[in-house]
Amino acid sequence: MQAGAIAWLRERRVLLPGPTTLRRLVGHTRDAATQRLWDALSSQLAAGQATVLESLLTVPDGARVSALERLRQGPTIASGKAMVAASNAAARSRIDLERIRTSSSEILRIIASIHTGTVSANDVIRMLAHGGKPTRVGDALAHYGRTNDQELD
Repeated sequence: MQAGAIAWLRERRVLLPGPTTLRRLVGHTRDAATQRLWDALSSQLAAGQATVLESLLTVPDGARVSALERLRQGPTIASGKAMVAASNAAARSRIDLERIRTSSSEILRIIASIHTGTVSANDVIRMLAHGGKPTRVGDALAHYGRTNDQELD
């Protein structure tokens, strides 16, 4: 954001402030934008929704972290039981493993292309959807992503 501010000031031939002054101005602007976003979002909540969200922030007696922090961190130990639970959760989420299997070579090719820098991730994202709907490979990647999400739960 600071680089953008410098470019904007130079483009308009404005005398540049010192780096700490500019950093402080950018910080204040970012904080003001965050506050406006917070105000806009919080004004859309019903009273019950606000109460539920606030309850995520409280740390229960005897606990070390809030419910929100526990949700954010996810599990830290992968065990056999955790893998079975993830597998069962994946089955409940209706993940179509056949879609992943049939598109696995294309998925690997995409990953390799991004890793080697042959194609950018943004180009791949645009390529995986057509007309607002995912392509076959895009749908397979979505299912693959759900399997990874389930393993983390």
